[in-house]
Amino acid sequence: MKNHILSKIAIAILLLSLPTSLFSQEKLISGIILDSLKNPIQYANIGVLNKPIGTVSNQKGEFNLSLDNSYLSDTLKISSLGYISKELLIKDLFNKPNSSIKLDDLIEELNEVIVYSNNLEPHSKGREKTKTNQELFFVVPDMSNVNLGAEIGRKFSIGKEPANLTEFKF
Repeated sequence: MKNHILSKIAIAILLLSLPTSLFSQEKLISGIILDSLKNPIQYANIGVLNKPIGTVSNQKGEFNLSLDNSYLSDTLKISSLGYISKELLIKDLFNKPNSSIKLDDLIEELNEVIVYSNNLEPHSKGREKTKTNQELFFVVPDMSNVNLGAEIGRKFSIGKEPANLTEFKF
């Protein structure tokens, strides 16, 4: 009798959890980010708007993002420096494998910059190749999604006197 009751409870739990598992199945959104000339945009940011979920396009402009059905009503935002951001409904992308998404160029007119010189002596410091102990990495190694669009910088100390920048390589 106890086995019969336990089996009915197990079946009931299985049936109750079935709709949840069907609802939370993940689907893959994949595509390629292109510019107006149909060239791939490398390292474009792709993310669910106002959610900590996203990815970055690879060197060929391609991306893959797994999302479950709970994100169907959300918006996917694609952005990259120098391009106008685009927002698309996720439900429209679920049905379009390998979508081509075109970003339009962002043309901004900047204010004029005037640089004055007081005939300062040129200052040179550094080498063609540097050691990594002076590089600064602004990333969190244990949290991969937080590092999307992370910055890498280098700090230079050239003294307290004013200096003249004559050449810059990176």
